[in-house]
Amino acid sequence: MQKLQTFVYLSCSLMIFSISACQNVEPNPVACDNIQNIDSLVKINGESLYLASAEYRKNDTGTLDTYEFLISAIGSNCNQTQELRFYLSESIGESLDGIYPVVESVVFTADTLTSGDYVIKQIDPFDFNRRYYKSGEMRVINHGNGNLDLDLNVSLEDGEAFTLEMRFDFE
Repeated sequence: MQKLQTFVYLSCSLMIFSISACQNVEPNPVACDNIQNIDSLVKINGESLYLASAEYRKNDTGTLDTYEFLISAIGSNCNQTQELRFYLSESIGESLDGIYPVVESVVFTADTLTSGDYVIKQIDPFDFNRRYYKSGEMRVINHGNGNLDLDLNVSLEDGEAFTLEMRFDFE
């Protein structure tokens, strides 16, 4: 009887461990034939997706360096893209690095993220849904030469939480 109880206990423990271990395994992202990717990953709302494109443009406004970011990821169903656009501003000569709070404004201010939006574009049939950042922050770690870690954690205008995590060489 003691051996049977030990066997049942060990079997149940192994099964529980296996189930909990499998829940933490993230599935591999899907590479889609119908959308070109750049063989780099981004994590949007906890899901790893291939990047379709990622770039930034630096603009000197006279008193600020303003960086416009455009990031596009391929949806896991291969029938959509998820696109982000936002602006980070720094004092002239300062490097992008630090925490940037979201500011709802069309006026650029140093050390802020402004004019952010998130768009889901359906490919067939065509449709899109655009939502704007309401509050939150962007954490940037600058590894030099355009190699940045971006960690965005915001609330959208409809109250939904939105996250982005990525490391990319933008230059």
